[in-house]
Amino acid sequence: YCLRASDGRLVWRFLAAPADRRIACFDQIESVWPVHGSVLVDNDVAYFTAGRSTYLDGGIRVYALEPATGNLVRLLTAKDYADTAAGNVDALGLTIDSKKRLYIVTNQRIAERPWHINRVAIFRSEPLDATGVPTKLRAWFRTSYPWGNNYYNHGSSHIAEGPDGMIYVSSGARTDGGFSDPEGLFPGGGETPITACLWRLD
Repeated sequence: YCLRASDGRLVWRFLAAPADRRIACFDQIESVWPVHGSVLVDNDVAYFTAGRSTYLDGGIRVYALEPATGNLVRLLTAKDYADTAAGNVDALGLTIDSKKRLYIVTNQRIAERPWHINRVAIFRSEPLDATGVPTKLRAWFRTSYPWGNNYYNHGSSHIAEGPDGMIYVSSGARTDGGFSDPEGLFPGGGETPITACLWRLD
């Protein structure tokens, strides 16, 4: 909700969710995609996120609105930069480096044989201008490994620039947790050399 400061009257409201769905949480009814924390206003654009978890209900959505009208400035979707034909793309990590370049960490489950794999791609934009709209998002880093059993593939997620100027990425575990695999789509064997670890990229 946006209220007028002078008298508290409603200026506009915006549904930051793909649908008006409710759940019970902490003894109250609230949205499946709540807006947590504060709204950031920078260069006449209001930024906020909606969602409970990157792993639930389609993940967390990032919005940018015009503060005066509540109109969307831009909603970045996977089809803007990634190949979605091979399967759903989960963007689990975002950061902006000291050169104002946006990084997006994506995971994509690919139904290959003999096993499904997790295709990881990190996309990087050109330096952001005053509008903050990312341009020319291209794959900067790619790798893959066998998908973890069912939901036990935690994927690559958090990304940040370190004080040394290098890019650090958290690569989650893929262990199966004892989950049965009657179809034989997921290999066992525990972690790979690039899972359950921290990547340091130049």
